[in-house]
Amino acid sequence: MKRPEEKLHLLLFGALGFISIRVFGFWKGLGMCLAVAGLDELLQLYLPSRVGDFRDVGMNTISGVLGAVICWQWLGVGGHSAEVVEREG
Repeated sequence: MKRPEEKLHLLLFGALGFISIRVFGFWKGLGMCLAVAGLDELLQLYLPSRVGDFRDVGMNTISGVLGAVICWQWLGVGGHSAEVVEREG
């Protein structure tokens, strides 16, 4: 990671992965990270000051997966919190 924005993307997409699997579940959350990563780079193709790159899609996706795995390992869940499950059940 030579560019500062790569470090920022690692943090932002890691947080997106963490939050999205808490809200949507593991697979839907990962799908959301991939979709947002792709759309982010697609949007950059149309901005004159930015350049879209497939490498960035990969980096963003890896960051999202890393955040999702941290959430899964740390909290032991891939979806809704235990409090929600207790109230429903």
